[in-house]
Amino acid sequence: APFERAQKIGFADQETHTGQINLRTVSYLDRLTQTSIYLSSFQMANSSSGPLRFESLASFVNVGFWHELVRRKLEVWKLSDEAVALTGAYRMASAQALSSRVSLDADSFSAIDSLSSDRETSKPRLLNRALYPVPGELHNANTVEAFKAMDKGARLNAVGAQLWEDICSGRAEQEPSLLTRLLLVSFADLKKYRFYYWFAFPALRFSTPPQLVRRPQPLAEVLTERQSLSLQAQLDLLEEGPLRFSAMLVLDGEVRIMTLADAGALWDSSCSPSSADFVSVSSVDPQSASSADPVLASSADPISASSADLVSVSSPSSSALTPCTSSPQKVLAFVDPCTRPENPGWPLRNLLHLYQARLCPGAREVRVFALRASAEEPDRVCVANSVCFDVLLPTAAASAAVLGGEAAGDGTVLSSSSIPCPPVVGWETDKKGRLLPRFLKLAATMDPRKLAATSVELNLKLMRWRVMPTLDLGKIARSHCLLVGAGTLGCNLARALLGWGVRHITLIDNGRVSLSNPVRQTLYQFEDCFGADRKPPGAYKALAAAARLQQIFPGVKTCGYVLSIPMPGHPITSANATQVQKEVDLLSGLIDEADVVFLGTDSRESRWLPTVLCASKRKLCINAALGFDSYMVMRHGVRPMPIDDATKSTAATAPASARVAIATATTTTEALPQQTLSNDSTPLQLGCYFCNDVVAPRDSLTDRTLDQQCTVTRPGLSMIASALAVELFVSILQHPDGAQAPADSTPDNVASSTPIPLGLIPHQVRGFLTHYSNLLVVGQAYDKCTACSDVILNEYEKHGFEFLRRAFNDPLSLEDLTGLTSMKEEAAQVDFLTWDSDDEEFDM
Repeated sequence: APFERAQKIGFADQETHTGQINLRTVSYLDRLTQTSIYLSSFQMANSSSGPLRFESLASFVNVGFWHELVRRKLEVWKLSDEAVALTGAYRMASAQALSSRVSLDADSFSAIDSLSSDRETSKPRLLNRALYPVPGELHNANTVEAFKAMDKGARLNAVGAQLWEDICSGRAEQEPSLLTRLLLVSFADLKKYRFYYWFAFPALRFSTPPQLVRRPQPLAEVLTERQSLSLQAQLDLLEEGPLRFSAMLVLDGEVRIMTLADAGALWDSSCSPSSADFVSVSSVDPQSASSADPVLASSADPISASSADLVSVSSPSSSALTPCTSSPQKVLAFVDPCTRPENPGWPLRNLLHLYQARLCPGAREVRVFALRASAEEPDRVCVANSVCFDVLLPTAAASAAVLGGEAAGDGTVLSSSSIPCPPVVGWETDKKGRLLPRFLKLAATMDPRKLAATSVELNLKLMRWRVMPTLDLGKIARSHCLLVGAGTLGCNLARALLGWGVRHITLIDNGRVSLSNPVRQTLYQFEDCFGADRKPPGAYKALAAAARLQQIFPGVKTCGYVLSIPMPGHPITSANATQVQKEVDLLSGLIDEADVVFLGTDSRESRWLPTVLCASKRKLCINAALGFDSYMVMRHGVRPMPIDDATKSTAATAPASARVAIATATTTTEALPQQTLSNDSTPLQLGCYFCNDVVAPRDSLTDRTLDQQCTVTRPGLSMIASALAVELFVSILQHPDGAQAPADSTPDNVASSTPIPLGLIPHQVRGFLTHYSNLLVVGQAYDKCTACSDVILNEYEKHGFEFLRRAFNDPLSLEDLTGLTSMKEEAAQVDFLTWDSDDEEFDM
């Protein structure tokens, strides 16, 4: 009979060897609409009845989803294991779409990072007009043991209970997207990029399986030609209009589309197991999942004037819906993600529960339209490709409860506490069809460079989980560090900076790698000691160090400069004056680009020019110097910006607690208390490397013995000093005052808490390996300093290279300029000792 009926209405069909029918082009619709609409290949079962089998939803997870999960776990959730809102999406069934796939990507995470206690604010986000949202939640465990021990059944039952509550309360009628949900439980191994996960798409189970009254039929067989055209036109209008969800109704040959909420209010309580003629329709418009606006007519206006020409149709044929003059025929419909002609998709399960509990309580038979798309237009509902299912439902406990009271359609709010929730199913099976979690290894598919970057950041971000939530890693990563000297100190400084996540490092050195270097200078290898011909001299240190940093971590931006630093006591001639000026200009430009300058050269005078330039440019400068068994790490004081008269007046009238006091200028390195501002608002400036000297730097490299030419120091000392220098730099970055942070001295109780995240910020750390002890000292800027005093900086800023040239050729000119020469002359005239000739304790 179906085969003969298909011939009569104009289908070009053929019968297979199994007696099944393959329905193809709907020729009459093609002629009327001037579009190419194709029927899907329907493989109809020979038997006319049997259990209704739903095609389960399956997850389809984009790699970006896991990357976003990792990012949020590290930066947002940390140790929290609270539920997180998710939104997946599925497409309407078509020949081009994967059947019943719920996709998730990086945009699937909600703007909020946990489920709101007020569920009204946790509505699913819309991803795309062609996608139908599936709201859900994620439970991510902190350990694999916690994932294994998680009561997954309880999680699923909790979601099912909420689903049942939404059905009983009527909320699902207002927001039908809540009928299809997802649940994800997972554990993310952030070190190895491995993920354990299990998806569930919760559905309420029936007491006995629903039965097919007759075999599934193409919708074109069920509706007349005019009904099909009318319904197609209305669906097209819905997709272009503001309506988000809809329902259908057939009354004496008329077709009407409405929301589920309107259908529940319009359909009276006359539904009963014997009188329900076939139910409502829910059509999901992907534009949103929260609106319940009617499109063609409200409940008070059954058929709007603007759409009357679309909804008035002829009486159906004998195979179509039987006309009912006394009550409307109700047809339940939904947008179907399933491509199988003999099975409906998973979203129908909970919709049937809503129908039986709320829309038509007690009904047993229901006709369902599974709306699907065509291959040519996969995002447009195609009536010709849709399928009709006639279903016999079991008696439901909720229906019986409703029949004993008022009809739900009249506004009765069912209580889920009085009606037990049906059992919940929905766990996704693995690739072998077993009910087990899945396992994903993502490291092999990732770009090694990106994987290295995320792995390097892992330990740093973990600091923010428990120990230091306020740590600003971005400020560290953005810092540009200039290392003056690429020897023992410079190599260890660079490695420590990499460990803290610094991504921009520049190195300066003019030396070459020698055979004694690789064992102490950690960025060099034996091969670096030789040139291209496998003979000395070796590679330039600055270039080799920059290349090795790239090999260690490709994500770092490094550059090396072979540069000789001009020094006081090392005269320049007219022949090399141009070259020296170029070196000064290059060094000045590199300091301009840097945020911090680390001095790790092996002579005192080589630190003078960088110190002057940093002081003039107000750059943070950190100095590290080594002795045989002692070391010194210090930050140079940074001159404050000039203070105008208005600022001075404000500081003078501020309360004492808000002012900063200044100690009297001194050159001692005694531990000072926390600094404050005095009434004259003159800020205290910390000293530099040269502030404790009363002599100018001069040539210390000429006429030295072998032990003086080499850095003779205990091998572990450079690593200690380099580590302290980098830790001091990071601590300064985390202080609200930055380089202007006041200096801390040694506390009485080393176990006491500190006001800033990373602890104290000293001016100088002087360490003594013989006693394994450190001393924090504070040295104030010296007004006669040969490197950072105002007179030196004013002279440099006024005369530039000419001033530097005089200092290079004659270091004593610095003493004359600062007043050290006159001070020493005055001191020579003072009689420091007055001998008492009567003192018997002295035996001359």
